[in-house]
Amino acid sequence: MLGGQGLEGLVCLGQGVGGTDRHRQGAGVQEPGEPLAYPTQGSYADPDAQVEAPTEYGWPHGMGEIITVLAEAGLRVEWLHEYPYVPWKMFPFCVAAPELGRSWWRLPDELHGKLPLIFSLRANLPPPASSVVEA
Repeated sequence: MLGGQGLEGLVCLGQGVGGTDRHRQGAGVQEPGEPLAYPTQGSYADPDAQVEAPTEYGWPHGMGEIITVLAEAGLRVEWLHEYPYVPWKMFPFCVAAPELGRSWWRLPDELHGKLPLIFSLRANLPPPASSVVEA
């Protein structure tokens, strides 16, 4: 298994750092299974796109929840990497990161590198104990 996800738990970061109401609405602790609801304006690919749905929903999953679910499924995490940039403008105050190539975004200089914005991990299912050959 190889996966990655934006750290949507950073939604509360919008408070006091130039975030819009969209990001302030998501602040706080959500009950498990409860989606965060945001007014829809554009899309990640085109912020000016016309959209028909008035609301966008997202289900935040903390790092602990993700790692625990993998462990409970019997998977072994080989590695976990966190990155200070994302391929979409996660917050209105994000700045372009042209040094990374086209369409990459990061936090402003005063916050850059202090918080991960996205992560990737690789996990696998170890072979059953009965198939392990002892030398």
